[in-house]
Amino acid sequence: MALRFLILTATRTSEVLKAEWTEIDLKTAIWTIPAERMKSRREHRVPLTKESIIILRSPANPWQSLYISWESIQSPSIQYGFTSTNAWYGLRSQ
Repeated sequence: MALRFLILTATRTSEVLKAEWTEIDLKTAIWTIPAERMKSRREHRVPLTKESIIILRSPANPWQSLYISWESIQSPSIQYGFTSTNAWYGLRSQ
């Protein structure tokens, strides 16, 4: 689920991993990432798609606290045969 949310929002892994519920407004479908967590050091407003909101509201959401664990993003890559020497976002050589 976390990987799907990451893809749907087109954000960086660290931004998703450190997301907090206080940053997300489900009524306006906007996720506001504070400047201190952004590479550019400027606040970033991410529009949330219907699919990303469904993930956030899902009772199967493993990160109800919205502190998303690296394992929840990494586990799909392990499921498809990637190892720690490969990156799920691209096959990097050692």
